[in-house]
Amino acid sequence: MRTLGLLLWIALLGSLLHALRRERAKRGLALVLHGDGGLGLGCGNESRGGWAGDYWLGAGAVDFGWAVWLPLLGPAAEGERASRRPRRRLMLLRANMAAAHWRPLRIWLRHKAASPPGSA
Repeated sequence: MRTLGLLLWIALLGSLLHALRRERAKRGLALVLHGDGGLGLGCGNESRGGWAGDYWLGAGAVDFGWAVWLPLLGPAAEGERASRRPRRRLMLLRANMAAAHWRPLRIWLRHKAASPPGSA
């Protein structure tokens, strides 16, 4: 029984460390919302990789009110359908951004966000 309890505590600690590392990786991340429903993702710091690219929202994007869940699909190559499997997943909390940007993100998610062209 002690071994099971110890394993559960180790798993909980590992999960906490993983979550903290993922939150820290969001620091300095720039999200650019496009009028055509796509979005750009990049880092303001060139040493961290610069611009990561343009994405489309995949199925399952959710606005929880206190957080938004964004499954991101990469752009389709010329003449091919966009992949339905997300290349990245991003959960943003209200605390991850300036208060003035939270509401526009939620409005964009409800009204502007679109599926990738050719995915229908």
